[in-house]
Amino acid sequence: MSRWGFIASIISIVSAFCVLVIIASSMSPLLVQKLSDLDAKQLARKSAISLRTEFDLPGELSPLRLDPVEYLVDQFVVKTEPQTVPQHDVFDPLSFDQSSHFGTVSGYAVFTRFGQLTIAGGRPVMRDLTDVAFEEAVQATLSSRRTRIFELPSDEVSHDGVPVAVLIPLERLGMPRGVVSIEIRRDPVGHLMVRGVQFSSQMTSVVLVVLAFFVLALLSYWGRQRRIAERQAIHLADYDPLTGLPNRRKFRRDVMVKLQQARWEKRSFNLFSLDVDSFKQVNDFYGHEAGDRLLVVAAKRLNNTLGQLGQVYRLSGDEFVAICWADGVPTPAEAAEQFYQLMQRHITTDHARFTATISAGSANFPKDSRTVDGLSKCADLALYDAKASGPGHYVQFKQELQTAQDDRFLLQRELETALETNSLEVAFQPLVRAEDRRIIGFEALCRWPHPRLGSVSPAEFIPLAETSGLIGQLTEQVLTRSCQAALHWPSEMRLAVNISPVLLRSEDFVHDIARILQSTGLPADRLEVEITEGVFVYDTTRVVSHLDALRALGVRVAMDDFGTGYSSLNYLTRLPINKLKIDKSFVARLGENKANDAVVSCVVGLAKSLGIRTTAEGVETEAQAELLSAVGCDSFQGYLFGRPTSDPMAMIVAECKATPKHRAVEQSLSSNVA
Repeated sequence: MSRWGFIASIISIVSAFCVLVIIASSMSPLLVQKLSDLDAKQLARKSAISLRTEFDLPGELSPLRLDPVEYLVDQFVVKTEPQTVPQHDVFDPLSFDQSSHFGTVSGYAVFTRFGQLTIAGGRPVMRDLTDVAFEEAVQATLSSRRTRIFELPSDEVSHDGVPVAVLIPLERLGMPRGVVSIEIRRDPVGHLMVRGVQFSSQMTSVVLVVLAFFVLALLSYWGRQRRIAERQAIHLADYDPLTGLPNRRKFRRDVMVKLQQARWEKRSFNLFSLDVDSFKQVNDFYGHEAGDRLLVVAAKRLNNTLGQLGQVYRLSGDEFVAICWADGVPTPAEAAEQFYQLMQRHITTDHARFTATISAGSANFPKDSRTVDGLSKCADLALYDAKASGPGHYVQFKQELQTAQDDRFLLQRELETALETNSLEVAFQPLVRAEDRRIIGFEALCRWPHPRLGSVSPAEFIPLAETSGLIGQLTEQVLTRSCQAALHWPSEMRLAVNISPVLLRSEDFVHDIARILQSTGLPADRLEVEITEGVFVYDTTRVVSHLDALRALGVRVAMDDFGTGYSSLNYLTRLPINKLKIDKSFVARLGENKANDAVVSCVVGLAKSLGIRTTAEGVETEAQAELLSAVGCDSFQGYLFGRPTSDPMAMIVAECKATPKHRAVEQSLSSNVA
């Protein structure tokens, strides 16, 4: 409960207390009336007992029926005497002790059910039923069989008190039907008010005592619940509710303490950064229950190994860290091997049974860094390197990792600048027909002339663009400039452009290609997009959908580097592919290895059977070209026929000049340039 909620509760209790006090105070008149009525009934009851004793009537007197307020008055105020027959003169039924009551019996009269007076004694006012109100009260008493109090007419009131008639059914005395009217002269109201005020005070005291105990019990309960809630909040603030391990908040405090302790004691410690491999796949395939079970088991096994050296923490998701003294036993490498072995044991749930591994990286204080943020950064870099090496690896931080990270970050910033300033260049490598060695098109290749590093390899900056999200912008620039250049080539020449597998996951991929073709004016049938086998690690259904949409536009599709990645003959039948490009690693070994030659021959033969054309990459010798021609390869690409150039028109014009029959083509080129 919050502080304001507690204050509101106290205010509510105090308000309820005030209301109860006011109600108790306002009850005095009602209590005085009820007290007077009850006293009259009890006095009449004693008189009736005397009458039954005097006349030796059979039976026992029925218990007095009280309403709720009269019952409370009777229980807490009127101390009734035991219901025993008092010793008195049997010839005087009114001679019993009346000193404890607020009135005296002045007379009585007994009426039969026919309204006849049978017995009378004392000085009763009502000796017959001539008074209509009194008659109605008698009849009501007969019918209800309950004791009633009848206020006598005001003209009969004496200054000595207020007379009332208590009507008791004779059946309650064990007699036939009838009514006994016992008239009682009450004391003045002042005496009754004193008693009523006393009772009101007593009731108020009882209410106060009960309310005080209630408030104390409630405050004690709320205080206990508040302490429990505070303890739970403190625990949840510092500990993970799933695994029970300390969380990031406690890690930040503990690592600062450990840092100061290590400085004072001149000791060293290791900070481990750990990550559960394939956690997302387990969560997606087996469900969140299995994912939670994996985290709980991983936390327990980490605590059994690295916990021997220090403390394990869960930061978020599948990320864990551990702080361990470096001079402990086992060593960090031995502990990493231990939990790697432990993670080989199966993890079971109600519906799944699987295994998982943990990758880890560590950094040392003070060797690698002397600050918390620096240690965390170094441990994370070591973890990234471990995950790049494969699942279940452990890497200790080395300065080379930091250098590589800094270089990668700087290169990314410079790549962003190059894209903003259009500093990237496009080179074109010719594709030649195997039959006559004539140019049939060009492949566009991106080049980055770096002002500091010189020419940066695409193998270095293309993956960087993919991981940093710049690949879309880079591809758009290269494709736009390539399409613009291809407009000046002969119409039968095609343009080939490599497309990153990352782009094939985009919903707007086909739309972007169509937009660029429309803006540049290049016919779609002159464009050929080259994809690698890496696209199959993503959603194959989406890839097929995108490629079908490209084919519908008229764009051709080529499979680049075939045979080096996730090759599957099933993909050749499912994907709308027009061409296979045999990787240069196979071409380089032609004539040196019979198995390699057989693979190339089989790939070409399979492609022809499926109606797919083939291009051999990396052709550098005439012998390679002849062997490829012999097995039926359709086209070549490599240094034997031309290196990448920024001016493909010069290569086209040179070829036309070397062949007289192509002068018409040269004239066409001149007109295109003009």
